[in-house]
Amino acid sequence: MSKEAEMSIADALVVCRLRKNADFRASSSQKQMEDGVVQDDGYVGQSGGTEKKEKSNSVYDQLPNGDIAESSNVVEEQADTDDDCYAEILNDDIIKLDEEALKASQAFRPTNPTHQETISSESSSKRSKCGIKKESTETMNSYALFRIKNVAGTDSSWRFPNPFNIKKDYSQILMKNVLATTVFLAILFSFFGTVLIARNYTYGFTDETDRQALFDFKSQVSEDKRVVLSSWNNSFPLCNWNGVTCGHKHKRVTRLDLGGLQLGGVISPSIGNLSFLISLNLTENSFVGTIPHEVGNLFRLQHLNMSFNFLEGEIPASLSNCSRLLNLGLYSNHLGGSVPSELGSLTKLVGLYLGQNNLNGKIPSSLGNLTSLIFLGLANNNIEGGIPEGLARLSQIVDLELSMNNFSGVFPHAIYNLSSLEYLSISANSFFGSLRPDFGNLLPNIRTLYLEGNHFTGAIPETLSNISNLQVVAMEYNNLMGSIPLSFGKVRNLQLLELYGNFLGSYSSGDLEFLGSLTNCTHLQTLSVGENRLGGDLPTSIANLSTNLIHLSLGKNHISGSIPNDIGNLISLQTFQLEKNMLVGPLPTSLGKLSNLGILSLYSNRMSGEIPFSLGNITRLEKLYLSSNSFNGIIPPSLGNCDYLLRLYMGSNKLNGTIPREIMQIKTLVNLGLSDNSLTGSLPNGVGGLELLVTLTVAHNKLSGKLPQTLGKCLSLEKLYLQGNSFDGDIPDIRGLVGIQRVDLSNNNLSGSIPEYLANISSLEYLNLSFNNFEGRVSTEGKFQNATIVSVLGNKDLCGGIKELKLKLCHSKAPPLEKQHSSIFKKVVIGLLLKFDKESFLNQLSSAGVRGTIGYAAPEYGMGGQPSIHGDVYSFGVLLLEMFTGKRPTNLLFEGNLTIHSYTRSALPLRVLEIVDKSIIRSGLRIGFPVTECLTLLLEVGLRCCEESPTKRLTTSEITKDLFSIRERSFTPRPKCPPHVLEWQQVVVEGDSDDLVNPSSKKFRCRAVREKAEEIEKNTSSPSPSSAEEVTKKYGLEVGLWKILSSKDDEGSDGENKKKRSKTDEAKELLAKYGGAYLATSITLSLISFSLCYVLVTSGVDVQALLLKVGISTNETGEKVGAFALAYAAHKAASPIRFPPTVALTPIVASWIGKKVDKEKDE
Repeated sequence: MSKEAEMSIADALVVCRLRKNADFRASSSQKQMEDGVVQDDGYVGQSGGTEKKEKSNSVYDQLPNGDIAESSNVVEEQADTDDDCYAEILNDDIIKLDEEALKASQAFRPTNPTHQETISSESSSKRSKCGIKKESTETMNSYALFRIKNVAGTDSSWRFPNPFNIKKDYSQILMKNVLATTVFLAILFSFFGTVLIARNYTYGFTDETDRQALFDFKSQVSEDKRVVLSSWNNSFPLCNWNGVTCGHKHKRVTRLDLGGLQLGGVISPSIGNLSFLISLNLTENSFVGTIPHEVGNLFRLQHLNMSFNFLEGEIPASLSNCSRLLNLGLYSNHLGGSVPSELGSLTKLVGLYLGQNNLNGKIPSSLGNLTSLIFLGLANNNIEGGIPEGLARLSQIVDLELSMNNFSGVFPHAIYNLSSLEYLSISANSFFGSLRPDFGNLLPNIRTLYLEGNHFTGAIPETLSNISNLQVVAMEYNNLMGSIPLSFGKVRNLQLLELYGNFLGSYSSGDLEFLGSLTNCTHLQTLSVGENRLGGDLPTSIANLSTNLIHLSLGKNHISGSIPNDIGNLISLQTFQLEKNMLVGPLPTSLGKLSNLGILSLYSNRMSGEIPFSLGNITRLEKLYLSSNSFNGIIPPSLGNCDYLLRLYMGSNKLNGTIPREIMQIKTLVNLGLSDNSLTGSLPNGVGGLELLVTLTVAHNKLSGKLPQTLGKCLSLEKLYLQGNSFDGDIPDIRGLVGIQRVDLSNNNLSGSIPEYLANISSLEYLNLSFNNFEGRVSTEGKFQNATIVSVLGNKDLCGGIKELKLKLCHSKAPPLEKQHSSIFKKVVIGLLLKFDKESFLNQLSSAGVRGTIGYAAPEYGMGGQPSIHGDVYSFGVLLLEMFTGKRPTNLLFEGNLTIHSYTRSALPLRVLEIVDKSIIRSGLRIGFPVTECLTLLLEVGLRCCEESPTKRLTTSEITKDLFSIRERSFTPRPKCPPHVLEWQQVVVEGDSDDLVNPSSKKFRCRAVREKAEEIEKNTSSPSPSSAEEVTKKYGLEVGLWKILSSKDDEGSDGENKKKRSKTDEAKELLAKYGGAYLATSITLSLISFSLCYVLVTSGVDVQALLLKVGISTNETGEKVGAFALAYAAHKAASPIRFPPTVALTPIVASWIGKKVDKEKDE
């Protein structure tokens, strides 16, 4: 092939490419472009056309020498435009030329002067569209004939003609090559078919590649989130899948928009196989893992957004291969490492969003190459160092966000060159130095300026007022000095001015003049100049500021004067802060007009007068700080209208009167501080309705009365300060305050014992109970083990506790006679409890164990309820029912709707004896004991403890009251059965249940003693001391006492002296003589008995079997428990064996003790 032919073909291709791109740009607004993105082939507006032109030139330079097949291979490597041009140029012209040749041969027209024009006329339209000149067209047709000649193998001397001087006589040539033309057409079609098939295979011009890539992507999505991708299956066309957009021409995936679908899982590397992808949006999902480096294969990609996920690892450097990328969004992930310097090669990049990650290192200087960049976001990372000077080349930058990093150095000089900047944020870094005086001239387009949280010094540049569009100036928390420029009044569009926390002002009267100039800023919404050195009187012009003003902060300065009466003009005000100044005078009533006010902070001033009732009109008020002033009068009840009030502080004033009940109706209250006033009355009961209350402070007032029991319903309470008042009575039950941290009840008149549950409140950090009237023993458990947490100083009647508390020792006292029955009743309960196995017994005594046992746990625990006293009451109720019915809640009897509760309730009161444990009935109760009534009352207590609703259950105090009432009604002993005899009966009852029905133990019960005494009485004429002593020596102390107390007075036989000796005196004499001996003997024998049983049990001796041989049985559950419990059971069962030695040894020991006493008296 001649050089001329090669050049002509190449020229044709180049021209075609240029024409295609020109047509593309011309019609982009109508057909092929949408928002600058081509759907089919991935061109990008005009810049895309330029790129294609450059690539076409490079192909032209590298076009190889050889036949057209070799050239086509090179062309096939270009985009679809090259393929279209190639087909139009070659296919159409050759086919048309062959058709004309056949027609000419059939018509036998050997010559035709206009033959070339005829051939080219029908294909001229396409060639003209491709922009091919006439010379190139003739060259293509001549080249086609040249190919026919070579394929036919005839006329080997044929040469490729001069492209600009082609012969016109084609008839002879066509006549000679008719057959060759036919053969050539077949070969040509076969050739181009093969090329096209190979091209389709090479470039994947089917949707199967995309389909498989998306299937792989779906497989990596969390299974529970795949429902939103349900359309991704073979039943739906690929281009109809959710979030998928295809190109119009080749139906390849060009867009994948899955943003906001809450997808999880990892991103599949197969995403890199979507080679036609232009836009990938995965924002606002929950993807984890790393960004696949295969994303760098998407060379057509223009928009990549993976923001708001949980991606980790480093940013792949392979993203630099996506040379067409316009926007890269990776904001708000967990990406680490440094910013890849390779990103500097993405010269088309317009937006780079890398903020809110964990990036570190320094900003690469290569980012200065991104001259098209408009937005650069690196905020909220850990990037350090200075700002590269190379960033000064970002001449198109509009938005620069570098806040919340570790940058340092002086204000970056590179930024002064970015005159196009409109938004600049470098806050929360470590920049220092002063700002240039010409700041406003160098950055004239700034609208938003955030410089807060650095170390800038010097004055605020006056030239800031030259920035006509300036809206936001935030420079708080720096070290700026000087005055606040009056020129800010010229910035008419100013909306926010924040200069809080600097050193502005000089404590002088002129410091507040800027307030007058700011009245010109009618758009001003936020003015914050607190914590500076501003002095002077508060000007009345403050009431003339913009009615759009929302936030006004002048606190922590040295401002004097008073608040203007017209302050109510600022109708949009939501925050008004003037705390920690030197303001005087009253609160203006016009404050009530500020209906939108949410925060009013005036604490630590010198204001006085009454608090206006008009504050109750501010119904949206959330925080009211008036403490540390000199306000007097009462607390306005109208504050109860503030339904959104969260914090109310009025402490350290001169307020009097009572605490309004209306305050206790503000359900939203979190903090209530009224300390250091002169408030009187009691703490309202309504305090229990403040369920969100965290801090309650009413210390150092004149409050009195009992503390409300409802205080225990403030379940969110953490700090309780009631010290320095005159509260009296007991500490209310606050065990439900599981989050309480600090409690100060000192310097009151509280009395009673210190509740033991306070030792077990895990969150408690401070407890001060000093200087009250508490009494009794102080616990040594839990929190009471740490004297740095607990203080009980100044309670003279307290004893015990750890030695650091320096309390007196507790002396044990014998219980009064009237309280003996209480201990007896407890022994009965303990005796009944002992008939259960060890595991059940321990579970029932432990609150934690009850909650963990099926049938004992309160219903609310199963629904996630927190442990409470109500749950313990429920468990205690179940325990009572189990004790007296003898059936556990897990008994097989209870199935379906039948529970131990319904089983018990259905039997009351008529069939109570049918359901109770028979061992209770056979336990040797006295004649006439109201067993039915007693059991009914006990079971009713158990049922009332087991109510479904926690609030309907009995309280612990009610349970105690009911049980004591039952005890008094049912267990009051008959006069003829002395208390110590009854106690002996209960000691026996304390043994195992089987002993209660054992005939061998019945003679030791009260009835046996009474019968024996009656038998002796028949043989004895009078209850003289000598006869009583004889009975005692023979039958024991119990029978002797029975003899005295059950005998009748015989007035005639003994005269006046006998009358004066009462039964009580005789009993006392008998107890004095034999009581100590009896106790010494019985205790000694008990210790010997228990020790012997323990040694035998631990040695492996079957003590139960030995006792059984002598007719004494022990609890069958004994073998399930430990050696100690088994030895104790055997010891108790052997009590009949110990009784005779006790009776026999008592007189001997008494005689020995008596001799010793007499000897001591003689000495």
